[in-house]
Amino acid sequence: MSTKKKRTRRKRIFIVLIDDNVNSFDHVVKVLINVCSHNYYQAQQCALLTHNNGQCEIYSGFDPEVYFTSKALINFGLSIKLLIKK
Repeated sequence: MSTKKKRTRRKRIFIVLIDDNVNSFDHVVKVLINVCSHNYYQAQQCALLTHNNGQCEIYSGFDPEVYFTSKALINFGLSIKLLIKK
């Protein structure tokens, strides 16, 4: 009889930035550069997509890294939500 362990696949967690009409464009870009390690153009595009579409996926990963990043984004005053995809 085989005693194989069933591997559980980790679920990727996405951080979605939500347009809040409170933070300035420059503030959002600076936070994305510092917290999410985006380059200037990535941060600018994410801020623009968020402004035009209301939301944009800005970061993805696994626990606990994503939770630390989301806490930092919230501390800087950004509105976010977490999505868990299989």
